[in-house]
Amino acid sequence: MRLVLNLSEWKFLQVVSALLSSLAAVSLFTVLVGFVLLPADIKTIRQPLYASIIHCHLSPDSQQAVSLIWYMPFSTAAGWQHQFVRHGLAGERPELQMPWPQLRPSSAAPGKSPDELFVGCWDGRLWKLDLSQSGAAPQQLGKHPELGPHSLACSRDGRWLASLGPKFLQVLDLASGKVAWSLDREMPRCFAIHPDSRRMLVNLADARVVELELATGEALRTIAAPCESATHASFSPDGRLAVLVSAVGGLHLLNWETGLSAWPADWRDCPHQFRSCVAQFSPSGDRLITGGGDTSTLAVWNLRTMRLEGELRGHAKSINGVTFLDEQRVCSFSADGTIRIWDLAGRSPPRVLTIDVTPLAG
Repeated sequence: MRLVLNLSEWKFLQVVSALLSSLAAVSLFTVLVGFVLLPADIKTIRQPLYASIIHCHLSPDSQQAVSLIWYMPFSTAAGWQHQFVRHGLAGERPELQMPWPQLRPSSAAPGKSPDELFVGCWDGRLWKLDLSQSGAAPQQLGKHPELGPHSLACSRDGRWLASLGPKFLQVLDLASGKVAWSLDREMPRCFAIHPDSRRMLVNLADARVVELELATGEALRTIAAPCESATHASFSPDGRLAVLVSAVGGLHLLNWETGLSAWPADWRDCPHQFRSCVAQFSPSGDRLITGGGDTSTLAVWNLRTMRLEGELRGHAKSINGVTFLDEQRVCSFSADGTIRIWDLAGRSPPRVLTIDVTPLAG
């Protein structure tokens, strides 16, 4: 039996020994790094699942809300989910309920009563929800002529429901349950129903702003001031003013009776690059909330002085809409998964509610 190694064998053992030592050192380093970083990685994986909030409907007492959200479940095989969640407005992370899991909503609008909510779904069907009765089944009203209507509005008298999709604008007579009329040939972009429930504003693809009779769709007039591809329109509570937000960020405030700009000659818009398609009058009509300097901020306009009061900052992603609780408090909802309640009088930091759908998404 040979006990003495020749030179080549000895060098081979030295190489193997060096490799094993290097592997041991790398393994030890990996284990140490894992002990440091793994808890952070686990924390990231276990972060709550946030949702983008598309619509927020408040109860008359401003204590409860129904929010339209979309989110991606942990199991991505299901794809994006669109749901209504019902929740309170107290606490930082309110408990959520999904009372209508059978619906896949794409849009929503309040009705004549505070307890009515109209819904457009991705399959085109239109529904009415009775929020006064817990567990009440949705009532089907009709169907939009295309999939996924993205904008809904009910007239103040509760008679008409207008829905807008990629190409079609349709008005449904809620008294008869039949379609009153529809418009597609002129590519409607956005609309707003006048508070008198007899007229509506429609912005067309060619930048024209027209006034239509709500019951028949008959053209009443073309407004003198054009608006390039508006994404949102709204009337003041008294119907005297109309606001349109264009796709390029233009902010058009119109005297609706004359059709001319209501901004004074020396008016200057707030500096902005991109603006969220938000425009909401306060209950008195003395204030107007619009998108601000970017998609995550809001601008507060005083319509008595026609000047900018200030901006509301705090959202991390694009703001999808605002709702007034009263004259001094406004609720904003965003793609960052939060609802923020702002005090316009004191301008104190907003109260933040995070809509965490993790328990519901599995």
